[in-house]
Amino acid sequence: PTLEGLEAAHKLNIIHRDIKPANIFLTDGTMAGPRVRILDLGLAKDLVHDDELTSSDQMVGTPSYLAPEMFLGPQTRRWAPTADVFACGMLTFRMLAGGLPFDRSVANLTPIEQFLARAEFYQTVDEMPGPAQYVPSIPEPIDAVVRKAICLTVGRRYQDAGEMLAELRRAMRGEEQRSSSAPNRQWRA
Repeated sequence: PTLEGLEAAHKLNIIHRDIKPANIFLTDGTMAGPRVRILDLGLAKDLVHDDELTSSDQMVGTPSYLAPEMFLGPQTRRWAPTADVFACGMLTFRMLAGGLPFDRSVANLTPIEQFLARAEFYQTVDEMPGPAQYVPSIPEPIDAVVRKAICLTVGRRYQDAGEMLAELRRAMRGEEQRSSSAPNRQWRA
């Protein structure tokens, strides 16, 4: 549902810019509409109708979920749907693995030190690990979707939430088919 909401926003050329667990709300089912809702649109921007997105020296969002390109210099800091995709990938990584790839190395640092550690992390790794590196039972097709969503190279990442959603659905269908042919294997997304 989070990807569905972002897909609708991306089709309207709106990016959220702060996808994180605190901004995903699960209703109790008594409210009308979808059970999962995306909150806090205070940083959302319209890519077509806003002339000034964010000043080049300003960074917005939550560092744990910010795309690596946002840690680079102001001249390269361009907001696009790929930044939301990266955040969704990190959110999915956290749901599957119980933490983020760099959580183990920054747990005891101050927020500023964590920010700097993440920037350094992105500059020192060639490829992001997938959640299956931490939880080997995660099926490879699901792991591949997350790895592509959190790819450090913007051009190799899903270009919007709709692309990621379509690929995740294909991966989950493939896992359901494998699970039905192997009765001892259970996978739930």
